[in-house]
Amino acid sequence: MAGERKVAFTEDAARRVAAATLAYERGSRDMPPVMFRQAGGDDGEEPRLGTISVNWPKNGTTTVTQIKADGSAISPPVTFEATNYFATVTVPSGTRRVLCVFVGDRWLLVAAEC
Repeated sequence: MAGERKVAFTEDAARRVAAATLAYERGSRDMPPVMFRQAGGDDGEEPRLGTISVNWPKNGTTTVTQIKADGSAISPPVTFEATNYFATVTVPSGTRRVLCVFVGDRWLLVAAEC
């Protein structure tokens, strides 16, 4: 069918879809929330804002510490590995903010604080 796409669901999401479908079929107005969204990766990951405290060379991988959208820390800290295919990010002192997206099987740098 034109415009048809395959999608993958986590087990939890599939259960919510099934529950909402059953509730709808039974005429319930009290259906569980179900949200569909297109995200950065096949597993539903959204972009992550984070910080790095070391220079990150082009074609290198480093550990990123995730932060909230307002720049505040997440407790307990969340870290992830990401790859930089674009340009060296220099951190003369302190930290630099970065934005990463999940593509295929890894996190990739898409933006960095200058």
